[in-house]
Amino acid sequence: MNKNILRLIPFLAFAGIFVFFSHGCDKDSESDPVIEIATLTTASVSDISFTSANSGGNITDDGGSQITARGVVWSTSANPTLQDNAGQTSDGTGAGTFTSSITGLDDETSYYVRAYATNSEGTAYGNQVQFSTSAYLPAEVTTGSIEDITDDSAKGGGNVTDDGGSPVTARGVVWSTTEDPTLDDNEGYTSDGNGTGEFTSEISGLDNETKYYARAYATNSWGTAYGEQVQFTTLFGTVTDADGNLYVAIKIGDQVWMAENLRTTKYNDETDILNITGDNQWKVNETTGAYAWYDNEESNGEIYGAIYNWIAVETGKLCPTGWRVPSDADWTELTDYAGGLEVAGGKLKETGTEHWAYPNEGATDEYEFGALPGGTRFVLDGTFRNIGEIGFWWTSTPDGANRYYRAMGYDVANVTRWRTSDTAGMSVRCIKE
Repeated sequence: MNKNILRLIPFLAFAGIFVFFSHGCDKDSESDPVIEIATLTTASVSDISFTSANSGGNITDDGGSQITARGVVWSTSANPTLQDNAGQTSDGTGAGTFTSSITGLDDETSYYVRAYATNSEGTAYGNQVQFSTSAYLPAEVTTGSIEDITDDSAKGGGNVTDDGGSPVTARGVVWSTTEDPTLDDNEGYTSDGNGTGEFTSEISGLDNETKYYARAYATNSWGTAYGEQVQFTTLFGTVTDADGNLYVAIKIGDQVWMAENLRTTKYNDETDILNITGDNQWKVNETTGAYAWYDNEESNGEIYGAIYNWIAVETGKLCPTGWRVPSDADWTELTDYAGGLEVAGGKLKETGTEHWAYPNEGATDEYEFGALPGGTRFVLDGTFRNIGEIGFWWTSTPDGANRYYRAMGYDVANVTRWRTSDTAGMSVRCIKE
């Protein structure tokens, strides 16, 4: 064998081994994966409110390694990170889309948000998105009218028509003797629940004969908003009869009068007053106190009061305890205070023609006496007459066989002073003793 060939055998064997192992090493090197950070985008921000919003992201490439954490991170400064932020979410693992609820924000504030994804290579961030939270708005509330006014109370309320974007946590009415009352400066307020819609308020603890200003209020996250201001004045006082009817009391000069005609069906000792409906029966009754509703319609009594004979007046029990039927002298003091008989009717009559016939001459109701034309039960035959035209009122003063009374008409501004017999039927105004 050629000696040169023999010398090559070991060299070729070594070369073969080298080639074999070299090839094997190259193959292993090509199969090792290259790990990179993930690739992702940040979702647009939606459902922005005062303190929250929604966002999220989409991990389009996990970088060759399992995504172990994902979510969004935000801050009032640009480019928030997991190490430097005002808040972050954790929204599961893996690639693909995810949503995030961003909470705990301040209202009317600008924020920056980025999606993030973490794998074994590190944390990657999506594009930055900027948004601003909404500003809180005041609630919208209107003030209701003031009704059922007495000497120490009234009824009001309001309507919350818009909550301003955040829940109304308190609402009611606030009042004061000075204008523009607030929850911080008032003489009283009510608490009437929460939320939007209408509400009623019981206003109490008021002083009599006092002017008040009231406003509805509604409180939300913005603060307290107020409705328009309304004004009302409490009454001098009230009085209740044996039937439980409530009457307004007014002060005119040195006198205190009821501002309504009496409509009780009981004496102040709780005994019943006889109700006579028949004309002839009324005419011939000369011994028993009696009352009637005009035309025997109780609805007339609700407006004009009842009609009584003088025998009921003479009992001294017709008016509530502490009150009495005014004397002839009491009526004279009233009409003198109102300028005399010639003009007093105009100052004492209710204004307008809802209850008085046209033209209701001279009516100004200057003292809020509110005189109404309740009519009469005619003395000669017991028939009902003159409702809407003439008001007749008993005095407690007799004059021989007759009794004094006062009258006011729709076509005159004066007050007349006359006398009649016991069987006539007239209205009664009570005066405080």
